[in-house]
Amino acid sequence: MLYFIELEGLTLILIAIYILYRSTQPEKGLWRITSHRANKLRN
Repeated sequence: MLYFIELEGLTLILIAIYILYRSTQPEKGLWRITSHRANKLRN
């Protein structure tokens, strides 16, 4: 049960980081490559 709570907390943190990233949109090559790879995996 404790593991599940930790996993849920980590997911919320990752979602928060993703929202912050989407709102700031840094124009850095590394970020763009990472985003592109993530989109490829999603599709």
